[in-house]
Formats: sequence, C-alpha cells, structure tokens
Amino acid sequence: MFKLFIFTLRQFLYWTLYFLILQGVFLLFFLDEVEAVSMNHVLMSFSSGFAMNLASAAYFSLTCFLLLFLSVFFPFKAKEVIHVLVICLLILTSLIYFTDMALYQNWGSRINGKALWY
Repeated sequence: MFKLFIFTLRQFLYWTLYFLILQGVFLLFFLDEVEAVSMNHVLMSFSSGFAMNLASAAYFSLTCFLLLFLSVFFPFKAKEVIHVLVICLLILTSLIYFTDMALYQNWGSRINGKALWY
C-alpha cells in the first residue's frame, strides 16, 4: 500500500511539474509581450494557474491510481496500461497546449468556447 501511495505522489508531482513547465514555455514563447508586464504580474499568472495545474495533475494521478488499485482485484498488466495512458495524456496535453499557443498568436486570446464555434 505504501508503494501505491509513493507511486501516486510521484505521478502527481510529475504532472504538476509538467504543467508548470508548459506554463513557462507559453510565457517564453510570447516573451515580447511578457517583457511589457511587470515581474509581479508574471508571477501572479503562475499563482493563478497553480490551482488549475494541481487539479489537472490530481485527475491524471487519480486515473493511474485507480488503474493500479483495480489491478489488485482484476489481474491485468497495469504498468503497461499506465505507461500507454501517460504517453497518450502527454500527447493530448501537448497538442492542446501548442494549439493554444497558435490560437493565442493569431487571435490574441487563449482557448475558450470561441474556438469551438469555428
């Protein structure tokens, strides 16, 4: 049980760090616009987005935890399933983030409901 807890904690920290890095990449990509803003404002963007980063990391970690937990009762290769799941989630989140960057570059706003109407 302790190993399951450690695994889930490591997954949570991994995803939290991943989302923080993506947030930093977004800011670096638009460095010209960021330079016009105070450093306090930039740090506040990390602070404001941190709750969303934690929530997303928790959902992804919980999914991995549930798969491992279910493997105790129903025998299947949980490690392989989780490995595939993590790769799929990495691809999906990267695709969403880089699409967000392209939309921001063209429209001047981040992904929201407006993108779904086109």
